[in-house]
Amino acid sequence: MPPSRSRQTVRNLFRPDLRATPALAAACSIAILSQTAIAGEWAGIVDAAQPDAADPLDARPRWELILSPTLWRPALGGDIRLPGGRTKATFERLDGADDPSLTPFPRLEARRGDLFITVSEFYFSIDERARADNAESVGGLDFAAGDRANVDFDFLSAQVAVGVRAWERVLTSESRPGEVTLGLDAYGGFRIYSADVRIAVPGAGGSAGDDGVWVEPIIGFRLSADVLRRVSFFLSIDAGAQPFGDRSSFSVDIITAIQVNPTPNLGLQFGWRQLAVDLESGSGEDTFNFDGELAGLFWSVVFRF
Repeated sequence: MPPSRSRQTVRNLFRPDLRATPALAAACSIAILSQTAIAGEWAGIVDAAQPDAADPLDARPRWELILSPTLWRPALGGDIRLPGGRTKATFERLDGADDPSLTPFPRLEARRGDLFITVSEFYFSIDERARADNAESVGGLDFAAGDRANVDFDFLSAQVAVGVRAWERVLTSESRPGEVTLGLDAYGGFRIYSADVRIAVPGAGGSAGDDGVWVEPIIGFRLSADVLRRVSFFLSIDAGAQPFGDRSSFSVDIITAIQVNPTPNLGLQFGWRQLAVDLESGSGEDTFNFDGELAGLFWSVVFRF
């Protein structure tokens, strides 16, 4: 019995028509290619709109730490006046009090781009039995040439400064681009001094002394020259002043150095530092005044992190 027409129709729905297969394949191919092209165009638009998918914070300059453990060997000079007298004694005339003394002078600098912050301090101390080259009078004590005097001098200074790279120029040549880099930094901050002075003269039968703390603002600049990132030269000069109140101060600090960098993260520095200060407190016979200087060579190892 021949199948019904309805059953034949259902079979034709599930039976592939070989004559229609090439046309159907072509239509599917065109659809796939069209979708691929559209997807490619959208991807190009997205890439053009966002050329760099990296985190923008990665492109910002990072903080760099520069640690410089330093040994400074200054000699003490200048005049000292202590309460109880109107005259000053000169350290250079007290043989032994002006001998150089090894002093720790650590420095820490943090840099980020053109901005930097520096912190430094030093502690100078002498405890000497000096001999007077000439007749002296200090703090109401009189002693003749050849007399012995016990000199105890403790001096602490620390400073904090914030600065910026104000000018930079790179000198290039055809053979070595970026051979020399010149830079000028400007900075400002605060410096603190603490002085404690005691002088005893056994022959005069007494002693005199005083102490105090002074704080002053400072401003300065630093000139540097870097040659092939291997050898660097520095010159920094800053000055501070605090002329108000019963504790006045004035200072000038000069540091010049040369640094050799065996590796990018390690340097060896050698230089000279000269600090001149004028510290005063009180009035009349109760006046304390240290008008002196510390000057000498220093050596340091520079670590970069």
